[in-house]
Amino acid sequence: MRAPNRFMYTMSDIYQAFAAELGLISDKAAGDRFQASVVSWPAFADSVDALARLRKHFRLVAMTNVDRTSFSAYQYTLGHPFHDSLTSEETGVHKPDPLYFAFNEGRQSAAGFQKRDILHVAQSQYHDIGVASEAGYTTCWIERRHDIGGYGATPVPPKVTKPDFHFHSMQQFADAVEAELANPAAAFS
Repeated sequence: MRAPNRFMYTMSDIYQAFAAELGLISDKAAGDRFQASVVSWPAFADSVDALARLRKHFRLVAMTNVDRTSFSAYQYTLGHPFHDSLTSEETGVHKPDPLYFAFNEGRQSAAGFQKRDILHVAQSQYHDIGVASEAGYTTCWIERRHDIGGYGATPVPPKVTKPDFHFHSMQQFADAVEAELANPAAAFS
């Protein structure tokens, strides 16, 4: 019999932590219901179209802290835009652990890509932008909360890392990429 994977109930564990802090029901059944709900979460309104547009020009790789089953649901919700994916279940660690990014670098090099070929696009300063920058990746921060402030459901980063590129939505990012591809002589910002 296979040992249970410690990454299988990541969202359940997150729920348990928040439930205790917020005074919500924090039993195992409530955590399991939250874990099961993950598969029906909607995508951000601009993500499906933006990812479909980006897929026409680039190889897209999802790097996620969820398990393979949850990611399969996200992939479906997003319209199957990714050519490859990496989950915490496979790496054995969660972002922002630098080993996650090293694992990705090895995986992508096996597919013929070097770090200089990769643009790491993410919303989380804490989980992605800071550690990816430190690991030598070119980064693009999708700052969805630009007009709200704070970091939402992610921890406050030890410092805000200046990314190589910065947009407020995936749509804005995809628009900029398409404008750059249509006119390579124009500056990409």
